[in-house]
Amino acid sequence: MDAIKDFIRGAYTDSLYKGTAVDALDRAGGNTRLWGAFMLSMLIILCIVYKKDEKVNKRIIIPYVIAPVIMMFVNLNPVFAAIMIKVNETSVYWRVYWLIPSVIIIAIAITLVIFQIEKKFPKMVAFVLAIFCIYNFGGLAYGVGEPRNVSNFYKLPDYEVEMIQTVSAEEGDYKKLCGPNEFQIHTRQIDANILSTYDRFMNGVPSWSMVYDIYQGDGAKILAKSIQTRTNYIIMDHENENEEDPLTNYGFEIIKTNDKYTLYKIDIDKAIAEKEAADAAKAAQANKTKTKN
Repeated sequence: MDAIKDFIRGAYTDSLYKGTAVDALDRAGGNTRLWGAFMLSMLIILCIVYKKDEKVNKRIIIPYVIAPVIMMFVNLNPVFAAIMIKVNETSVYWRVYWLIPSVIIIAIAITLVIFQIEKKFPKMVAFVLAIFCIYNFGGLAYGVGEPRNVSNFYKLPDYEVEMIQTVSAEEGDYKKLCGPNEFQIHTRQIDANILSTYDRFMNGVPSWSMVYDIYQGDGAKILAKSIQTRTNYIIMDHENENEEDPLTNYGFEIIKTNDKYTLYKIDIDKAIAEKEAADAAKAAQANKTKTKN
């Protein structure tokens, strides 16, 4: 019983006082205005629909008012937050807020308000105001990052998909890939059988990682870390390639190239064997020199 009490006490401490539940809400919703509009929309739906007949009440109020309110209270509960974070980590917990149909509820509330107005001109004004509210509360998707024209099912840049699919088509069961940071995220979307040298929680491009060496075009370090991590496929951005000291100088062969990337492959077992042989020869030479002295 004491263990259960300690767990609950710790849950409230960790998730409530450190703001985990609230932080997750902010991250899922993007901004406070969206959740404010969501709460207001449920109130509007309740006020407009409540005067309708009982059948309409059940069909609209239960899924679009009562259920979301229950979901919000459950998700914001510090104990639930602590359990979710303990089991699935923070990165999964904040996604439970996506289950709440906030955008749909806002749209339903706006539609109900417009249809309550009988005269044409006030209805048009309400429609324009609704568009303004939607624009102000949300984010313009086309204004985020560079727009790109893609022709693949994954909706990823074609030159990235081409590289990953080339690795997929290669013979052999063992495939481990490292490339610019976007490949740590996108590879698993296309082929989960391709191992990634680092996961998506690497937090940028730390200097100790092979990704950093790829951006620097440092062939010697790339080879050393390929052997260390048993990575047999490397993707290089053309902008980062070292023309004076290319990866082909270190046992890598070019498999595929396109307008942005070059895909390299190395026989990792052979590279490991060569390194072990070189280390053994170096150690033997050191012992020999030591014996002479």
